[in-house]
Order: sequence, then C-alpha cells, then structure tokens
Amino acid sequence: MESTKETIKRLLAECLEVPPEEIDDEMPFNGELEFDSFEIVKFVISLEETYQIEFDDFSELTHHMDHVGALICYLEGYLMEVRQT
Repeated sequence: MESTKETIKRLLAECLEVPPEEIDDEMPFNGELEFDSFEIVKFVISLEETYQIEFDDFSELTHHMDHVGALICYLEGYLMEVRQT
C-alpha cells in the first residue's frame, strides 16, 4: 500500500508525465517542476478523485506549492483533518 507521500508524488508524476522517481521533495515548482494552469487543475482533480475530497479554494492549495515537500506536508495535514470530520 502506498503512503500518502508516495501517492502524491505518483499523481504529480502522472500530471507532469515524468517517472515518479524523478520527483524529489526539494524540487521547486517554479524551477524544475513547472505546472501550467491545466496541469494544476488536472492534479487537483486527481487528488480529489483519489482521496474523495473536494477543494473549495485552489488558492489555499497553490499557496503551498513552493516545493514538493511543502506541498506534501500540507496535503498530509489537510487529509488528516478531513478524515477526522
């Protein structure tokens, strides 16, 4: 069974069409990983479908898209919070 971190990296890799092993926690989104608006929406939809959640505010999510590790940390916390409600 994949960890949350592995799943998020896999979803990122699928959206960017790169092998998951190329996704590193320290990779910045505005450097090595460049998401266009379509890829961001595709990634968010894949997160929503995978975890059966719904993001009401994309800006909260994109605020944490400094680098991969920061996004993973935010999403792990967010998912724990959602699962408790």
